[in-house]
Amino acid sequence: FRRAILFSATAGTLVIGSFLLARQMDRVLQGEAGTKLPFFQGLFVLLAVVFFHPILGWLEGGVDRIVAGERAAHRRLLRDLGREMTAIFELPDLVKKTVHGLRDALVVESVHLLLAGRSGGRFEDAAGAEGGFALAPDHPLARAAAGMFDPTRGRDLADEAERADEREAARETIRRLGAEIVVPIHAPGGGDLLGLITLGPKATGGRFNGEEIGLLGMLATQVGFAVRNARLHEEAVERRIVDEEIARARAVQESIVPRRSPRIDGLDVAAVNLPSRQVGGDYYDLIPMEGGSLALAVGDVSGKGIPAALLMSMLHAALHVQMNGATRAAKLIARLNRILCRSTSIEQFATFFFGVYQIDTGEFRFCNGGHNAPLLLRADGSARQLTEGGTILGFQEEAAYEEGTITIGAEDLLVLYTDGVTEETRADGEDFGEARLLETVVRHRGRRAEEIVEAVRGEVERFAGRDRFTDDFTLIVLRGAGGERT
Repeated sequence: FRRAILFSATAGTLVIGSFLLARQMDRVLQGEAGTKLPFFQGLFVLLAVVFFHPILGWLEGGVDRIVAGERAAHRRLLRDLGREMTAIFELPDLVKKTVHGLRDALVVESVHLLLAGRSGGRFEDAAGAEGGFALAPDHPLARAAAGMFDPTRGRDLADEAERADEREAARETIRRLGAEIVVPIHAPGGGDLLGLITLGPKATGGRFNGEEIGLLGMLATQVGFAVRNARLHEEAVERRIVDEEIARARAVQESIVPRRSPRIDGLDVAAVNLPSRQVGGDYYDLIPMEGGSLALAVGDVSGKGIPAALLMSMLHAALHVQMNGATRAAKLIARLNRILCRSTSIEQFATFFFGVYQIDTGEFRFCNGGHNAPLLLRADGSARQLTEGGTILGFQEEAAYEEGTITIGAEDLLVLYTDGVTEETRADGEDFGEARLLETVVRHRGRRAEEIVEAVRGEVERFAGRDRFTDDFTLIVLRGAGGERT
């Protein structure tokens, strides 16, 4: 149709121009000769008959070249756009390239690219265009597009809805989008609907021809691959960021937690801290003090990754500072609690156990701030939990804490641990539990503290059926050096 209009207009202009030129020349020659020149008029008619058809043929060929050139340009732009998409891995860049490329190639008034999120959900305008276009997955237009794989005229797609109210809702959305053509985008291999491309009317007023519709269909397939690749790239970047955060958190944790148990004459003590893949907030410390005593601390801060590592670092620093002014366990725990309440948000807290063991007398003064109760296994086989203390740290600034005092006798075993030991689960969801922990310690109680630690670790691994724990694993075992039991 456009070719016919262009050819007719050009040919008409040629005829009218030729007629006006002949009239003008006839007037000029008559003025010069003072009389009519029938010979010239006949000559002009003869020339027109001889050359007019060749000139029309030349014009027709020129029009065909113009129209074919535009179509070839459209094809080239669309194909170049498809090739360029394969090298774009950032979703915003892909969206921008697609929207601008289609607008330039087809000279349309509007282009919208609506994409669902990585986990599905609403189809939203990925270009962030004004108007806030979004479709719910169960919108009639989205449901109709899910069953289509070829570009479809907007009004025809809306008519695919089953009920009259759904058809009207789909038509209203088509009107709001100004969608002349709707191009479904499916996951590679004909999978789920990833999104829609809507194209407004052409700025020239022309119609979309069959070749353009076919090219749009091929382009939709390439967009589907490109969207999948961009999202895989996003996930890879996110995983790398998470891995980097885990590495930083682990570095903080390793800088705080003792690398090895202290060597103290006459004392058998061992500890292990195994960070999980996610790096939780387990913390422990063994601090030799003046006067022949050893401070023991174990805790678990809330959260994972960098936030947990920073909270652990703050707790570590506060503990060492406060130990200079208050070695009474309850007072120290109360001070740590106030520091956390004043320095952290409500969702940040910690369970914490602290005690000071006097090696020569066996006296052990302690305070439990909401932590897993340590186990004291007596040489005679009896056992008790160390629960004296108070609530977890970081919730109530004025919380009160009590102090417990016991004597750890010769060959008694003190076991401190975090929930990563007792709450490790196996395939059926059952926890390792405190009973299994106590049973394992009892079974190996005749061994050195280091061997008991390794025995518990191996037992938990066998119970869980894996050698990588789901949470931080922290365990301390201390064998009493002397003193009368109380």
